[in-house]
Amino acid sequence: EAQSVRLAEALGPERIAEEWWRPQSDYGVRDYYRVESSEGRRFWIFRAAVTAADGQPRWFLHGVFP
Repeated sequence: EAQSVRLAEALGPERIAEEWWRPQSDYGVRDYYRVESSEGRRFWIFRAAVTAADGQPRWFLHGVFP
């Protein structure tokens, strides 16, 4: 379920790509960010280089920091 969060701080991007010798997946190149919400929650998110059919960037939650 999608939720909106107001961000207070963001660090990144850190680009991670798959090994050049392997076939590319749908998420071959990812830009990772460490972000903190205005409530103090910290998340690890990424934006996939592959975009949806409507041309909008695709964002994903990779993890939550304690």
